[in-house]
Amino acid sequence: MRRQRPFPGLLLCVAYVVFLSGCGGGDDLPTLHQLNGTVTHNGKPVSGIIIVFTPLSGGRPSYGNVDEQGTFSMAFTNDAAGVTAGQNIVTLMQPNPNPDTPPLTPEMRALFDKYGEGKSSLKVNVDSDKNDFELVLD
Repeated sequence: MRRQRPFPGLLLCVAYVVFLSGCGGGDDLPTLHQLNGTVTHNGKPVSGIIIVFTPLSGGRPSYGNVDEQGTFSMAFTNDAAGVTAGQNIVTLMQPNPNPDTPPLTPEMRALFDKYGEGKSSLKVNVDSDKNDFELVLD
């Protein structure tokens, strides 16, 4: 005779509740503001990069992929758009390279040397009054 486990459904329910409790509850999000913008250098759009806004007060950064026109929209998580309110430092990141990724031009290498992680001094204040940013990289 096979012995039946007591409450197998209960264990499954408990595991499901524990799983859901760790799935990014909205109550833990900081104040976020929608943010879109453009990135230019020498009057031309910069493309193929990732813009990162990191709050100076600490916490999770927001990311935005820059398209061929130099435009971006920031995301805090996969489910939450926006950037943490307050002062943010702006940095550039390269997308993950693949075999088809062309090498960086000297001009792009210079931008990463100036605005890359740990190097950038470009700061912006994010508030509810300004949702469109023009980032002019010199």
